[in-house]
Amino acid sequence: MKSSKTTPPLLLDWFISGICKHEVFEIVQGDLYELYERNLKKHGALKARLLYIRDALTILRPTLLKQLEGNYQLNPYGMFKNHFKTSCRNLKRNPLFTIINAVGLAISMSVGIMIIVFLSELYSVDDFHEQKDQIYRVTTTQPGLMGDQIDHLATASYFVADQAKSEIPEVEKVAVMSWRFKADVTFSDKRVALSGFYATPSFLDILSYPLQIGHPQSALDQPESVLLTASAANKLFPDTDPIGQWVDLAGLGNFNKGLVTGILKDPPANSYLDFDIVLPMQSNPMISTQFRSNPNNTFENYVYLLLNDHADVEEVATKIAALLAEHPYDMSRVKHTLEPMGSFITGAKMNANGPTFSSRNVDMMVGLTLIVLLSACFNYTNLSLGRSLRRLKEISIRKVNGATRSQLFTQLIVEAILVSLLALILGIALFLIARPLLLSQVNDLLQDRSFFLLNLSWIKISYFTLFALIIGLIAGFFPSWILSRLKTSLLLNDAGKIKLLPGMSARKVLITFQFSLSIGLIMCAVMVYQQYKFAIHYDLGFQTENIVNVNIHGDYMELLEQDYKSLPQVLSTARSQAVLGLRGGQFGNAISEDFQDTTMYSCNYVGGNYFDLHEFTPVEGSVFFKTDSANSIIVNQSFLKALNLDTAENAIGTKVRLRDDQQTIVSIQGVVSDFMGVSLDFQMPAPFVFFPMASGQKGTLGLKIATDDLLATMTLLEKYYQKYDLVHPFNAQLYDDQLASNYQQLQSSYTLISLLAFLAISISTLGLIGIAIYTLESRLKEISIRKVLGANTQSLILLLSKGFLIMISLATILAVPVALHVVDEMLLQSFFHRIDIGLLEISSGFVIVLLIAALAVCTQVRRVSVQKPSEFLRDE
Repeated sequence: MKSSKTTPPLLLDWFISGICKHEVFEIVQGDLYELYERNLKKHGALKARLLYIRDALTILRPTLLKQLEGNYQLNPYGMFKNHFKTSCRNLKRNPLFTIINAVGLAISMSVGIMIIVFLSELYSVDDFHEQKDQIYRVTTTQPGLMGDQIDHLATASYFVADQAKSEIPEVEKVAVMSWRFKADVTFSDKRVALSGFYATPSFLDILSYPLQIGHPQSALDQPESVLLTASAANKLFPDTDPIGQWVDLAGLGNFNKGLVTGILKDPPANSYLDFDIVLPMQSNPMISTQFRSNPNNTFENYVYLLLNDHADVEEVATKIAALLAEHPYDMSRVKHTLEPMGSFITGAKMNANGPTFSSRNVDMMVGLTLIVLLSACFNYTNLSLGRSLRRLKEISIRKVNGATRSQLFTQLIVEAILVSLLALILGIALFLIARPLLLSQVNDLLQDRSFFLLNLSWIKISYFTLFALIIGLIAGFFPSWILSRLKTSLLLNDAGKIKLLPGMSARKVLITFQFSLSIGLIMCAVMVYQQYKFAIHYDLGFQTENIVNVNIHGDYMELLEQDYKSLPQVLSTARSQAVLGLRGGQFGNAISEDFQDTTMYSCNYVGGNYFDLHEFTPVEGSVFFKTDSANSIIVNQSFLKALNLDTAENAIGTKVRLRDDQQTIVSIQGVVSDFMGVSLDFQMPAPFVFFPMASGQKGTLGLKIATDDLLATMTLLEKYYQKYDLVHPFNAQLYDDQLASNYQQLQSSYTLISLLAFLAISISTLGLIGIAIYTLESRLKEISIRKVLGANTQSLILLLSKGFLIMISLATILAVPVALHVVDEMLLQSFFHRIDIGLLEISSGFVIVLLIAALAVCTQVRRVSVQKPSEFLRDE
């Protein structure tokens, strides 16, 4: 049975059947279905449905359309031509309202265009794989390490891969890939740093990474095989044929020599996987027979399945669950699901092997865009209703001359679509101007990949045109429907006063809703920014100021440290394996000596001077590792509490058993105060253990510096670094900058929301000015009489702004709970430590919108108040 996603859009199908001539409908539908099936196989369901719309617009010609009934039989195309001319004249006759509407829609459309381009690139990831629609990744859901936390992993066990291949007939092929590794590869005097993964030979059967040189069947079948991308091969073998050459590999344990058996073309820009080198899985030192047979080893490998054309995905997942149920281990708390390849990038899994842009972020961006678009549509509706009184003569004369409701409705809709198409041209221009800024923001959300290009193409422009038509229909529908159905007597009473809610006209309801959107966006932007400031200024419990962290990739750390110590700009140094305060980290399990208590802990390996450099607060014992401190540890206070150790003083010298392969016994040498070892949006065990760092271990060299010329100092540090390492680029950063980049995604979210809030406010302000102008023009006589009777400018401002104050207050009441919910459940959901929301955050939107509204109203009232009342009353 076909799902609704594999059939053409039914609504569009129904529409085509309604407008197409009966005798040609089946031919047109057949051609469209044929194109749809072709696009479905090539691009997937979503893109095929979008292309179906384009194909329908392309195929349908005037000669294929039904003749309209009734008066339209006279000359329907002539009628549309007249509507077009009339609409152009109306727009030209009211330039101010045309400009306000077009600019408001253009601003919102530029955001809509950005989203269309962004989504089209996001959902075209991995489109080059010929079997993309049949490829699935096995994912795992299981209890996490932290209390009731549930882990959603992109990985699965090798056991599942083996069982699926042999026991499930719907599975045609299985490929297993490991985590990414980094290795230094050497040939002759050339040495380059490459990254890649281990993979089974079926990797090349399932994924469409073409071999430039070599044979797919034999490229990965030998334990010593090495596959390189074309770029990596050019670096290693600039003047030599790479096939058949032996290379040395460093950093991969026992696998230290490999034979180049194939050259892959470089992965395209829209490839989910990014790599330089692929090695055979059989050479992976972690893979043993015991490892493969244990279904609990779910962290290390990615399992890709190629299903046959008729496979039911849910049924395959059920069969995998049944295979696990037969295993002697209790696997009841582990669940595997199949994730389609098109969803890898939006899957937001914990240890994904490619970039992640979660569907939650997509929903948030689409939601914010809809808010801005709605605001622009409300502008158009408000101003159209406001202008109803001015268009009374035109509409009344048309009705007297026999114009039907549908004719009036069509004319007004054509007018709205014209404004929308005009706005589209301006919107594309705005998008091109803002593209560099947008590009940096969306790529920052992916952290380490420049994935998006935001390029325009003809197919995207056809999407924009369709988008503009839809916006024109939405913006113009309500005022067209109202104005075409009203009797002339009602038009005299102003269509803008039609009641949508008790006591509130349609115009006031729309303005209130528009204000609430702006207030909500401002509140969200303020709260996200406050959280960003809170995160980067959070007291971690140790010092990071004026410390530069240098990444070290070899066994030369101690030699380089001695060189750096000789520089006058370097005050002190310290070695460590990891940088605290960032995401990720290592953890382990410890047991008290009497086996009564156990705890998980986070850990780091550090040199002797580490605690002094970062000014940790010592509580008890020695916080300096000496050369003979191999079996000593330094812990924090949470570690003592977790193991029920009495006091810090009594804990010194206490033996602790580590749950590692050797069941190592260590003694507590010192205790420091609790601190924050990871970023605020990452959860790790609070108990912390520091181990002494072994000589020659890779990691990070921390330098406390004092300099007035940071750039010159960094250049000097790089010069010393290159004495020992010419392969890996010098990678050094101020500690505070590293912590700030940790929250780059939050900063990008703030920038994006702020931008959209600014656009929403701009659109609202445009609408507000238009409504203020309309209100003043319709009340000129009243204002003039009040001035004759002695009213001053202040009293007029108070009189005319009272209504806006009430609407802004109502909008605030509507916006506050929604904004708080969005921030709590979506924007800051991942943070375990958050700001306290107070009066500043809640009132920010109200105050800003009130000031803007007051400025807009006061400016217009002042403009009218300086004119003489006699100019308006002399004809009365």
